Amino acid sequence: MKKEKASIYLANTILAILLILIGLLFLPQLFGIHAYVVESGSMEPTLKVGTIAYVLPTVIEELEEGDIVSFEEASHIITHRVVTIDKESQTLKTKGDAGAFADFFLVRGDMLVGKMILSINYLGLPVLLAQSGYGKLLFLSLFTLLMIIHLQRREGATAH
Repeated sequence: MKKEKASIYLANTILAILLILIGLLFLPQLFGIHAYVVESGSMEPTLKVGTIAYVLPTVIEELEEGDIVSFEEASHIITHRVVTIDKESQTLKTKGDAGAFADFFLVRGDMLVGKMILSINYLGLPVLLAQSGYGKLLFLSLFTLLMIIHLQRREGATAH
């Protein structure tokens, strides 16, 4: 009986953690906020790998030097700090905090996703893990374990 209660507790805990993570990733979209997981160390120590960056859409005119922005470059979302703003050409020069030099390209308004308004360190690590081969195997194993526990619980309920 104790073993059954422990397995139910474990299953409920895992499910609750997964629901919280899903909520933190997808609920902000209801308010127009994008959530991105930091995949590289280019913004360390400010943004560590696995940090979730919440980005609010904006335009270049509303930005200031020092703001952290996300933009699309070569089909990737990059999150870097604004170094300079050219009001005339409506472009940004950006740089990762860990880098010695600014990015070699200018960010145009059509590339800009928005300004980072909040970040939560390490919360995105499960997302990065899920993208790896081992992570997929781990999540598949957890899902299978949860299903087995659920089926055992259901069979136990019908047997009584």
